Amino acid sequence: MIVWLGAANRNPVKFPEPDTLLPHQMPNPHMAFGFGIHTCVAALLERLEARTVIPLFWRETRLDPMTTPPDQPSHQGILFGVDCLPVRIRSVHPVTHHP
Repeated sequence: MIVWLGAANRNPVKFPEPDTLLPHQMPNPHMAFGFGIHTCVAALLERLEARTVIPLFWRETRLDPMTTPPDQPSHQGILFGVDCLPVRIRSVHPVTHHP
């Protein structure tokens, strides 16, 4: 999985707190799906999926890092981050099996 937040909503003219993750920020004039003739054909479907799946995922699961991230991020071209951060995905509501 790659999470790339390096440039998302970082324009301080458009976003007053560019270093703070504000998922419910309104208005949110992002360009995630392009615009005009360059609009993503599947943008409506992707927004519907995101509104449905992401809240369910965060409500039902927890990501537990299995290691400590390094103090200094790696730098690969325009990407900054960690090269590898193993996580364990666990259910908030463990399923118990009854015979």
